Amino acid sequence: MGFEKITGQERAVHLLAGAMAEGRLHHAYRFEGPPGTGKTMTAMAMAATLNCLSPVESSRPPAAGGPARPRMAFCGACRSCRRIPVGRDLEALDHPDVSVISAQGQSRVIKIEQIREIQSTVAYAPSDGKARVMVIREADNITEAASNAFLKLLEEPPRDTYFFLTTSRPHKLLPTLRSRTTVVRFSPLSAAAICSILEEALPGIDPRRIALAAAVSGGSVSRARVYAEDEGAAEEALNFVRKFDTSLTLDPKAVLDLLEAVGPGKGGIEDVLNLLGIYYRDVAFVRETGSREGITLTPITEQVVERAGTLESETAVLLSWKVMEGLRLLEANVGPRMILEKIVFDVRASLALQARS
Repeated sequence: MGFEKITGQERAVHLLAGAMAEGRLHHAYRFEGPPGTGKTMTAMAMAATLNCLSPVESSRPPAAGGPARPRMAFCGACRSCRRIPVGRDLEALDHPDVSVISAQGQSRVIKIEQIREIQSTVAYAPSDGKARVMVIREADNITEAASNAFLKLLEEPPRDTYFFLTTSRPHKLLPTLRSRTTVVRFSPLSAAAICSILEEALPGIDPRRIALAAAVSGGSVSRARVYAEDEGAAEEALNFVRKFDTSLTLDPKAVLDLLEAVGPGKGGIEDVLNLLGIYYRDVAFVRETGSREGITLTPITEQVVERAGTLESETAVLLSWKVMEGLRLLEANVGPRMILEKIVFDVRASLALQARS
């Protein structure tokens, strides 16, 4: 069993499993990476391995030509493993020594009451397994008061207790929390890896639809799954990219009319901004290299190549940067329409200034 279901994160898996096998596992880890890249699944795999009644040992691929090292993994079949979901719905968790903490309520934050519950739990030795494991999902949603309370746990960790924090926005965590957790980075998954995962998870969906969803997902399985399950969603997202790109050449009123007609709601703006960032990155790549091989948005390869012939690299990079700025504004609760308008008019102003100079 082990970590086989964790696709595309070999480096992270090797680091963690090797640390367990060599007896140097840290008590607190911070899993950083885009949403939908296997952070929570890996945390649950760690929980299963730490509590497995019959852990298995396998060879770890050698690094830089060095010798293979042992790697510990959970068996997936013992009584403990069956109670800890890895790659399954977290509601199936039924192990008294493993807890998953997530944001709660309308405010979607992790509150101090949740941290105090952890404190009371870890004050006692594991009741049924070998270790207590606390998984804190999207830990960047933790309040400052909860962060300070949690900090005390990290400074004086109870014996046989491990913490795994997942986050796609590590900059939102307090510096003191970052300094007391060991970072493990998770990369965006390849389109091929996402297709493999979704074809197994969604057997009834046309593989071509899955391939399109994977191409526009930005390396996120969760985002790709949303696109794959909602027929036409991926095409609609690509259509928005096409229309948004034309706004750079329209008069101001036409820009506003366009954004009014096709602008997404707040629920979809993050996905749209991520997709725009990928598109302009592809354009800049083709403009600079002349190669199609590195294009991420393969379903619109011809459009990317054509646009690369008309858009200067500096402008494509500027657009990518403005899109990233838009994501930061979204975190500050700026409205979607205002974010899109700001991107368009900031870039148009920059182009006009360049033309006059």
